[in-house]
Amino acid sequence: MKKIIISIVCLISYSSLVKSEEVKESPIATSSFTFCHLDTKCTTNIRLANTTPYQVKLSSLAFNEQGIDLNSMYVFEESRYYDLKENNLDTGISEQPIQGRRRAYKQLSSLEFEPLEVKFIELKGIEERFALEPGKRYMVGTLTPFVNLYINGKFADIITIRTNYSLLTMPTEDMEIKERPIKQFATPQG
Repeated sequence: MKKIIISIVCLISYSSLVKSEEVKESPIATSSFTFCHLDTKCTTNIRLANTTPYQVKLSSLAFNEQGIDLNSMYVFEESRYYDLKENNLDTGISEQPIQGRRRAYKQLSSLEFEPLEVKFIELKGIEERFALEPGKRYMVGTLTPFVNLYINGKFADIITIRTNYSLLTMPTEDMEIKERPIKQFATPQG
């Protein structure tokens, strides 16, 4: 009788293990880049890519209609960012940036991805929001915690969406465009 009960428990455990899918890596790959036009208007582009063959949905109170917004941005003066990194104070990176007050939205908003789909979100207005000074160098990144992850319509986990930090230099009004000559590549004809 004991052997039968142990066999049944093992079969149930094995069958539930076979049916479950464990998420080992985030199914959403993220990256960002920031640039400014000469008129000192700055833009951050965030790339979100579904790396799975499944439908993925992200929901959060930190999202607006387009998804990630300026509330998720972190901006540091470049020297402060590297001081924190050099002193192994990575935990302080998310706590001490230049930022406005964060707020959650009143309703849950979502981003939905088809299998292997890539979406780009463009964030504008960081120069006003964070009072960035022309000529200074900043490190800019995004961090959105408490995002509900659904895979094929089923709740899977609560994740944090984090992008890399990119360097941003605010242009000054008197900046000049300097053109560089384009080098010709050698051709087989000479």
